[in-house]
Amino acid sequence: MCFLGKLFDRRTKQAEPPVERPPRPDGWNLTYADLMAEMKAGKRNSVGQPEMDWARDYERSLIPAAMRFPQKGDLYEVLQDMEVEFMTAWAAPFTGGGKGMLI
Repeated sequence: MCFLGKLFDRRTKQAEPPVERPPRPDGWNLTYADLMAEMKAGKRNSVGQPEMDWARDYERSLIPAAMRFPQKGDLYEVLQDMEVEFMTAWAAPFTGGGKGMLI
């Protein structure tokens, strides 16, 4: 097969196995905001995927059992203007985010 054929032939690509996520350490109680504050304070150079996953899991564990967690496709309306922090996740090793106003 020629070079271009190999380059564009999808049949030759192998599916990558799922990445095993290390379990959340006992006593983990950092939120996403805590991790960002540590970075701003110079205590961390970066925040890796396991820490972000652990922070998300910890924050979700704080939601009361009787409260429904938002689902894909839900629409919400704010009763008053509020500032929110958001995070975007991409398939590439890059995560962005920022702050915004819900009006």
